[in-house]
Amino acid sequence: MDGQPHGNGKMVLSNGNTYEGAFRCGLKEGKGVATWPDGTSYEGGFIKNNKEGQGFYKQSNGNANQGAVSNDLQHGKGVWMYAVDGRVSHSNGGCSYNAKDKFEGVFRANKRHGPCKSVLQRRNI
Repeated sequence: MDGQPHGNGKMVLSNGNTYEGAFRCGLKEGKGVATWPDGTSYEGGFIKNNKEGQGFYKQSNGNANQGAVSNDLQHGKGVWMYAVDGRVSHSNGGCSYNAKDKFEGVFRANKRHGPCKSVLQRRNI
């Protein structure tokens, strides 16, 4: 395909980003795993280089999101899991979470949208 990746393979960029998975005509297309130098990773679907479909996104601090993705953004049903030690503030809505807390609900363009459920770890007060 004119020297462009096509089929399954691995791409390592000069900035340290990597992608391993399916390519079509030089673009990420299908299932794959993208990783960044800080340890952040995304495993799931890609269409024309964009994260699309269902995926699992893990940040370098241990926080993770699993759910629907559209055009590189959380969009649809998903779960945020807070896995870091100590408290993590979520900027959308001013909520604070502890390790192993999670948020279940619908996201639209990376923001909470509609009804939700927060599952909080039991703690002594």
